[in-house]
Amino acid sequence: MGDGMAAATAATGKAESILAAARRIVLASGCGAVSMDAIARAAGASKATLYAYYTSKEALFGAVVGSEGQRSFRCFSA
Repeated sequence: MGDGMAAATAATGKAESILAAARRIVLASGCGAVSMDAIARAAGASKATLYAYYTSKEALFGAVVGSEGQRSFRCFSA
């Protein structure tokens, strides 16, 4: 695997890790109780890394909602 491919794979993995951590925390606590600090800790990332992938808390929550919608509707296409 070339360096470019390895970097892309690592970036995708980090983005998925952030999204998974956000999903867990948001579903457990609700949007209002969640901070980017808490998501960063849960994802094992810095806040700067979170903001590199998601420009705002709202953008990250939108990604969580979108991914949950995709997961929910997969059963209809199976």
